[in-house]
Amino acid sequence: MDIIEIKNLCKEYRGKEEPALKNINISIKEGEAFGLLGPNGAGKTTMVRLILNILKPTNGTIKVFDVDVTTKEYDKKRKKIGFMLESLGVSYILTGYENMEFFDRIYYEDSSPSERKERIESLLTFAGLWKVKDKPVATYSHGMTRRLTLARALICDPTLIFLDEPTLGLDPEARTLIREMLLALKKEGKTIFLTSHDLEEVEKICSNIAIINHGEMVAQGSYEELKSRFSAKRTVVKVKEIGPWVEELSKEMKIEIDGNTIYIEGNDSGRIFEVLAKTGVKVQEMKTEEEGLEDLYLKLLRSEPEIRKGLVTRALKGVKR
Repeated sequence: MDIIEIKNLCKEYRGKEEPALKNINISIKEGEAFGLLGPNGAGKTTMVRLILNILKPTNGTIKVFDVDVTTKEYDKKRKKIGFMLESLGVSYILTGYENMEFFDRIYYEDSSPSERKERIESLLTFAGLWKVKDKPVATYSHGMTRRLTLARALICDPTLIFLDEPTLGLDPEARTLIREMLLALKKEGKTIFLTSHDLEEVEKICSNIAIINHGEMVAQGSYEELKSRFSAKRTVVKVKEIGPWVEELSKEMKIEIDGNTIYIEGNDSGRIFEVLAKTGVKVQEMKTEEEGLEDLYLKLLRSEPEIRKGLVTRALKGVKR
């Protein structure tokens, strides 16, 4: 069952020449972790706000739980949706417990004090914040505040959770803690809609990935599907030092250089050995590897004009043709 179905979605802002979103088509199944990637200004946050009915679409339809998000019926369905937006939405004056209690009373007006405490304790323990529950949020680190915001998003025991840049601005340790929470939610069968700049995070958590740029869909599918369609093997060559021979090598092959490491497109070892020998390169180490999600992401963004012209759109899943 598709828990989210987006068809031909467009969003225009008054005074802006270019639409924020153009003909977006996405289907997300129940229990799936979906990752939305794109550079700043690509339209990720706009899409989340449209799905939550914070913004209204210019054209197209969005259905969540098989209900149009612009209808009154959707208001009832929203009780099973949790969201953690880029703006944190917690009070820094209140304690962690008081913040949770405030939102708990919204969802469970008739709950008994013992039930409320049990629910809040469970979520703050999950977020690793129970020991600091009585401290004002103003004393929390940024990572702790983000975990509190995620715990708050789970108060309604949501079926669907929206997470807009949940690890933005966090140090590696704090990012790891958030990632562990998300993996636990995925294991529980929650449907996750994640926007992120953290490609490692998306690769580890999400089974379905979409890449957008300038408001348009560039590609959609699982990481393995995208890799099979667009990824290519490359040869990694480590040398003692980079010399003038690099210019000659670049005439023979498509290369990228990072320090003393040369990345050569393709894995034709015979041809690569021949060219390296001709240019006089002293190789310290050479191996073949597949491109990771970051390489794939950057390649797709660079090749987006070609994709829009239809040169490879037939290989894309979920894009309107």
